[in-house]
Amino acid sequence: LVMADTVDFGAKLVSFGSVEPTINTVDVVIENRGAAAFDITYASMADGTGPLHMMIEVPGFWGPEWTRIDNIWLWPTFTIRPGDKLVTRAIFFPSQEGEFKDEVVFQTSLGEQRLVLNGTAFEPASMRVA
Repeated sequence: LVMADTVDFGAKLVSFGSVEPTINTVDVVIENRGAAAFDITYASMADGTGPLHMMIEVPGFWGPEWTRIDNIWLWPTFTIRPGDKLVTRAIFFPSQEGEFKDEVVFQTSLGEQRLVLNGTAFEPASMRVA
Protein backbone atom coordinates (compact mmCIF):
# COMPACT_ATOMS: atom_id res chain seq x y z
CA LEU A 1 0.00 0.00 0.00
CA VAL A 2 1.54 3.27 -1.13
CA MET A 3 -0.03 6.68 -0.51
CA ALA A 4 1.01 10.06 0.86
CA ASP A 5 1.18 10.40 4.65
CA THR A 6 -0.16 13.96 4.63
CA VAL A 7 -2.18 16.24 2.38
CA ASP A 8 -1.43 19.89 3.14
CA PHE A 9 -3.79 22.34 1.46
CA GLY A 10 -1.66 25.27 2.61
CA ALA A 11 -3.37 28.65 3.10
CA LYS A 12 -6.74 29.10 1.41
CA LEU A 13 -9.11 32.04 1.30
CA VAL A 14 -12.47 31.73 3.04
CA SER A 15 -14.81 32.24 0.10
CA PHE A 16 -18.32 31.28 -0.84
CA GLY A 17 -19.94 30.25 -4.09
CA SER A 18 -23.66 30.92 -3.87
CA VAL A 19 -24.23 29.83 -0.25
CA GLU A 20 -21.74 27.01 0.25
CA PRO A 21 -18.01 27.47 0.95
CA THR A 22 -15.68 27.06 -2.02
CA ILE A 23 -14.29 23.50 -2.17
CA ASN A 24 -10.54 22.99 -2.63
CA THR A 25 -9.52 19.51 -3.82
CA VAL A 26 -6.38 17.36 -3.97
CA ASP A 27 -6.41 13.92 -5.58
CA VAL A 28 -4.83 11.22 -3.41
CA VAL A 29 -3.64 8.06 -5.16
CA ILE A 30 -3.64 4.79 -3.23
CA GLU A 31 -1.38 2.38 -5.07
CA ASN A 32 -0.52 -1.31 -4.79
CA ARG A 33 3.16 -1.89 -5.60
CA GLY A 34 3.15 -5.31 -3.93
CA ALA A 35 2.65 -8.81 -5.28
CA ALA A 36 -0.76 -9.51 -3.68
CA ALA A 37 -4.09 -7.71 -3.68
CA PHE A 38 -5.41 -5.83 -0.66
CA ASP A 39 -8.88 -4.58 0.24
CA ILE A 40 -10.13 -1.28 1.59
CA THR A 41 -13.24 -2.23 3.53
CA TYR A 42 -14.15 1.08 5.19
CA ALA A 43 -12.97 4.66 5.70
CA SER A 44 -13.98 7.38 8.12
CA MET A 45 -12.79 10.72 9.41
CA ALA A 46 -11.14 10.64 12.85
CA ASP A 47 -13.07 13.80 13.82
CA GLY A 48 -15.22 14.75 10.84
CA THR A 49 -16.64 17.97 12.29
CA GLY A 50 -14.37 20.43 10.46
CA PRO A 51 -13.92 21.51 6.85
CA LEU A 52 -11.57 18.65 5.89
CA HIS A 53 -12.98 15.46 4.37
CA MET A 54 -12.29 12.67 1.90
CA MET A 55 -14.31 11.71 -1.16
CA ILE A 56 -14.29 8.48 -3.10
CA GLU A 57 -15.97 7.48 -6.34
CA VAL A 58 -18.77 4.98 -5.75
CA PRO A 59 -21.54 3.53 -7.91
CA GLY A 60 -24.48 5.94 -8.04
CA PHE A 61 -27.96 5.86 -9.52
CA TRP A 62 -26.75 7.39 -12.80
CA GLY A 63 -23.23 5.90 -12.74
CA PRO A 64 -20.07 6.57 -10.73
CA GLU A 65 -20.18 9.66 -8.51
CA TRP A 66 -17.80 11.35 -6.05
CA THR A 67 -19.21 11.01 -2.54
CA ARG A 68 -17.94 12.09 0.87
CA ILE A 69 -16.97 9.01 2.84
CA ASP A 70 -19.32 9.94 5.70
CA ASN A 71 -22.26 9.87 3.24
CA ILE A 72 -21.70 6.30 1.98
CA TRP A 73 -24.44 4.08 3.42
CA LEU A 74 -23.47 0.72 1.92
CA TRP A 75 -19.70 0.72 1.93
CA PRO A 76 -18.28 -1.24 -1.05
CA THR A 77 -15.05 -3.20 -0.74
CA PHE A 78 -12.34 -1.74 -2.96
CA THR A 79 -9.90 -4.47 -4.04
CA ILE A 80 -6.58 -3.02 -5.18
CA ARG A 81 -4.66 -5.56 -7.25
CA PRO A 82 -0.89 -5.44 -7.83
CA GLY A 83 -0.09 -2.47 -10.06
CA ASP A 84 -3.56 -0.94 -9.62
CA LYS A 85 -4.39 2.49 -8.21
CA LEU A 86 -7.44 3.94 -6.51
CA VAL A 87 -7.88 7.70 -6.79
CA THR A 88 -9.55 9.40 -3.83
CA ARG A 89 -10.11 13.11 -3.31
CA ALA A 90 -9.26 15.16 -0.22
CA ILE A 91 -11.41 18.27 0.15
CA PHE A 92 -11.07 21.47 2.18
CA PHE A 93 -14.02 23.88 2.39
CA PRO A 94 -13.39 26.46 5.14
CA SER A 95 -16.21 28.78 6.16
CA GLN A 96 -14.18 30.60 8.83
CA GLU A 97 -10.53 31.40 9.39
CA GLY A 98 -8.26 29.14 11.38
CA GLU A 99 -5.93 26.14 11.24
CA PHE A 100 -7.56 22.78 10.66
CA LYS A 101 -6.38 19.18 10.95
CA ASP A 102 -8.12 15.81 10.68
CA GLU A 103 -7.25 12.26 9.69
CA VAL A 104 -8.78 9.80 7.26
CA VAL A 105 -8.82 6.33 8.82
CA PHE A 106 -8.80 3.51 6.26
CA GLN A 107 -9.69 -0.03 7.35
CA THR A 108 -7.81 -2.41 5.06
CA SER A 109 -6.84 -6.05 4.86
CA LEU A 110 -3.32 -4.80 5.70
CA GLY A 111 -4.52 -3.10 8.90
CA GLU A 112 -5.51 0.44 9.72
CA GLN A 113 -3.92 3.16 7.58
CA ARG A 114 -4.15 6.90 8.30
CA LEU A 115 -3.86 9.97 6.11
CA VAL A 116 -3.43 13.39 7.76
CA LEU A 117 -5.24 16.38 6.23
CA ASN A 118 -4.11 19.95 7.06
CA GLY A 119 -5.38 23.33 5.94
CA THR A 120 -5.27 26.96 6.98
CA ALA A 121 -8.02 29.42 6.10
CA PHE A 122 -7.88 33.20 6.18
CA GLU A 123 -10.46 35.93 5.67
CA PRO A 124 -10.25 38.05 2.53
CA ALA A 125 -9.07 41.64 2.81
CA SER A 126 -11.76 44.24 3.16
CA MET A 127 -11.74 47.94 2.56
CA ARG A 128 -14.01 50.62 3.92
CA VAL A 129 -14.22 54.06 2.45
CA ALA A 130 -15.80 56.68 4.68
